[in-house]
Amino acid sequence: MISVEECILKIKAELKPVKETQTVPLEKLTGRVSADMVCAPMDLPPFPKSAMDGFAVRAEDTESVPVKLKVLGTIFAGDDKEFIYEPQSAVRIMTGGRIPDGFDAVVRQEDTTSEGDIVTVHKGVRPYTNYCKIGEDVREGQVILPPGLKIRPVDVSVLAGVGISEVKVRRRVRASVLSTGSELQSPGERLNPGKIYQNITQYLSALMEDKGVEVMSCGICEDDKDKIIASIRALVPCNDVIITTGGVSVGQKDLMPEVLNDMGAKILFHGADIKPGTPTMAAVLDGKLLLCLSGNPYAAIVNFEIYFWEAFFALGGNYKPYTTLARFEGEYSKVNSGRRFLRAFYKDGQVWINTDKHMSSVISNMAAGNCLIDLEAGRTLTDGDVVNVRLLSDAPSYFCINNKVFTGGIVNGGKSKRMGKDKASLKVDGKSFLVRKIAELESYGAGEVLLSVSKEDTGEYDLRTVRDEFDDKGPIEGIRRLLIEAKTEWVFISAVDIQDVDQEAFELLYSYLSSDIDAVVYGSPEGKAEPLFAFYRKTLISEIEDLIDQHEYKIREVFESSRTKYVPMRYEIKNINDPSDYKKLVTPHVISVCGVKNSGKTTLIESLIPMFIENGFKVGVIKHDGHEFEMDREGTDTSRFIKAGAYKTSIFSGSSHALIGGKTDIEHLIGLFPEADVILVEGLKDSTIPKIEIVRKGVSDKPVSRDPLFIATDIPELLEKPYASDINDTDAIFRRLTNYQ
Repeated sequence: MISVEECILKIKAELKPVKETQTVPLEKLTGRVSADMVCAPMDLPPFPKSAMDGFAVRAEDTESVPVKLKVLGTIFAGDDKEFIYEPQSAVRIMTGGRIPDGFDAVVRQEDTTSEGDIVTVHKGVRPYTNYCKIGEDVREGQVILPPGLKIRPVDVSVLAGVGISEVKVRRRVRASVLSTGSELQSPGERLNPGKIYQNITQYLSALMEDKGVEVMSCGICEDDKDKIIASIRALVPCNDVIITTGGVSVGQKDLMPEVLNDMGAKILFHGADIKPGTPTMAAVLDGKLLLCLSGNPYAAIVNFEIYFWEAFFALGGNYKPYTTLARFEGEYSKVNSGRRFLRAFYKDGQVWINTDKHMSSVISNMAAGNCLIDLEAGRTLTDGDVVNVRLLSDAPSYFCINNKVFTGGIVNGGKSKRMGKDKASLKVDGKSFLVRKIAELESYGAGEVLLSVSKEDTGEYDLRTVRDEFDDKGPIEGIRRLLIEAKTEWVFISAVDIQDVDQEAFELLYSYLSSDIDAVVYGSPEGKAEPLFAFYRKTLISEIEDLIDQHEYKIREVFESSRTKYVPMRYEIKNINDPSDYKKLVTPHVISVCGVKNSGKTTLIESLIPMFIENGFKVGVIKHDGHEFEMDREGTDTSRFIKAGAYKTSIFSGSSHALIGGKTDIEHLIGLFPEADVILVEGLKDSTIPKIEIVRKGVSDKPVSRDPLFIATDIPELLEKPYASDINDTDAIFRRLTNYQ
């Protein structure tokens, strides 16, 4: 039997976005979908204005307070007055008033006293205090409404603020519901024997209207083939989708298969691997979708949720249901022969079944639920199992965010020309980039981790792998495939060669997830964005596919044409693109060069410093002395301070400084080198710092430190060991340090 996913593909293949547009006034814009990009025709505010009631001043006149200033006049909000600045002058101004030229700040009225035309300022201000700059809110030319955005009240406010009174929007998707069945009566009528009130039409109509569908009609038709045909024919010209309920199974009065055949409709499918609602039908007539649902209320709702919203989105609608992974609480022991959707309740990454009534005719218990569990055929559930969950379209939006279940998507990228090998296999601390990235995404809370690889990649990996379908399209194809294969609505995409990112960088992006946006990325619309450490929503699949069809392969194009939240960059997120980047990553940040006295530690460090610098490293050095030492000389000022009892003192000039006295430890000293790429420490052979030890002939005959990375020696028998390098081959020592894995 055909799968649900195949049915959805058949429906989407027949539909195209609604092209018609309408120009709508501001008061009717909320909830509509913008048709075009709208840019601000002016700055907001268009002039510098006061944020407070007070006095416009030049800040430099208030540097020394109290100060008396001459009041030149008064400006109220809406006034068009101009006053010429003169030294030691002020203008009384009210909130929203235009600040005259020459004045660069506003002193609050509370910080002044007035007498006649003289104001005394008691608290000075800096330039632009309480001063709203031109364009502070919106800049002329700024995109204030991208195409395809569901318009919110705040958008209407911004449009009004820049003088726009109407906006071109997409025509709403139009749909009608026709319930068939001679047993049905409308609510409000006197119920006759053997009849029932029709209730599913109202349910479906309310769901659609809530998401912006223009519901054209809702009606009832008795089980009469000719009357059903006439009703449908009347609905086809003015609708994009006609939904029917009832008459799809194999009973004597199940007339819909015969109706569609007689009308010449193109049947897309009749029956699918889904319970409830197996006999659901879909067809196309004159370019309009006919979605024929079961007459059982719960079966109709489930199939409506699965099929209609996909059709709505394909027609240009702005809503797709939210799907995610969740951990199941409780037990479900019934074995189903086919795929089943169970009514349930979801919250904070957990889901449970809150009813024992699962009949297709029962819907009252759905008031206590908010989701469907998508259960595979033959599967039972026990406490803690991970399941696929689909939020119902009338579930509160806050259930769609702030839970830790999402898919982690790794973009492999393949072999790098500059690195000379597949980046996924590069190692740090003995672990490959890929293994480290999987662990990173799992630590973030990913319910599943997928790997995107090129079409030609024949490697075997210890996780679910998604291969590109198209060649030479770059990361955009990998992202597309990851979004298609993910079981959750949101996918966190990260390149395999982005390593050691602060987890707070992820948490900040995660905090912005919302049902109103399609992507969350570090960067800005005008500047650089980081597309390979970002959240993408499944709603972007069609957008990405359109770009690929147009031979546009820059991921930035995806952000520019969708609802993207740009987050200001505050963390270092860097790809490992060349050998020097890799060397910095794998080289221990702090390296001890140790050995017994007179073994040549200082000489080796002195030789290594320029090598690190030539390879782009910023180097710091810390020298440890096992004995007490004295940097200061008797009689100097700092020596006198210490003798007088200061626990620590410092001396500095424009080019150098020194810190004298007081106990310290290596961790504190390392913290004094925040900009160093590598810190070389002379000594500390007994510390846990990664170290190399010098074992020099005539000075020492064996290593004395704990677990060195390797030894540098000139003793022949030690040089035969795999953990030894020649003390006289500084180049080899440097290579070994910068390839440490």
